[in-house]
Amino acid sequence: MSHIGRWLGAAAGVAIAVSVAQVGSGAAQPSEDARLSGRIGFTSDRAGDWEIYVVDLATGAVTQLTDNLIPDLHASWSPDGTKVVMESKFGPNWDITMVDSDGSNPVRLTDNPAWDYHPCWSPDGKQIAFQSDRDGNPEIYTMDADGSNVRRITHNDASDFHPSWSPDGRKIAFQTSRDGNFEVCTIDLRTGEEVNLTNCPAYDGWAAWSPDGKQIAFESGRDGNGEIWMMDADGSNQHRVTSNPGTNSHPTWSPDGRHLSYQGDQYGNWEIFVIDVDGKNETRITNDPACDWWPSWLP
Repeated sequence: MSHIGRWLGAAAGVAIAVSVAQVGSGAAQPSEDARLSGRIGFTSDRAGDWEIYVVDLATGAVTQLTDNLIPDLHASWSPDGTKVVMESKFGPNWDITMVDSDGSNPVRLTDNPAWDYHPCWSPDGKQIAFQSDRDGNPEIYTMDADGSNVRRITHNDASDFHPSWSPDGRKIAFQTSRDGNFEVCTIDLRTGEEVNLTNCPAYDGWAAWSPDGKQIAFESGRDGNGEIWMMDADGSNQHRVTSNPGTNSHPTWSPDGRHLSYQGDQYGNWEIFVIDVDGKNETRITNDPACDWWPSWLP
């Protein structure tokens, strides 16, 4: 599990109804850094329940993407930017849902009494990886983008979480507890070969491949609190990117590979931040009394 733990709360309702709403001023602060552009999606409870939002980095404007009677979390945009997948709560369990990039046309992709969550698109947009405990413990699965052809990828008595597809589509990085503590591993989708990349006695997780496939960002507690770290794709050259008194977690890459976004509580509340990959120029992106979590850079 991540440092945040189980944030999953109860919610009523089983139908999805989505709309787009503009959030009032003060929900984010525009960056005066001309280096930053593009948009970042994130999850927030600023409207009273967990919904998906998008912030424009150039203007600071925040747009609400989903507006439901049920929580929506962990959004991931398709490579062409036209679709968004997320996990949504239906009664006691979570399933993977999909909407168009404007929040319209909701589709429930999984319908399972277990928990299906943390979806991630394949680089070609044809498949979605996710984690599920449908076979008794959390494992990594894939399915076609329409929800068909569900296939189990990992097979282990431990827990496997948070899949991240390599840009060439050949591997999936994931977080696992199989050696007694959480590590970042990869699995080759052709051969099934698994490699422990971090091999550290501290907590490591939430892996994210760089756009060129050469590096992997991840979160680690090896220095006493959660920070963003980076390593080469083979696990070498592990080094710390952030250095804050709070917890930083869930890194995601900008499309050009120059920046990382992540969530941090260094100011007392969970907000979205952006930093250069060399650890310079940390910028606070959101500034709201609510919690803003799980950033995902739009393509």
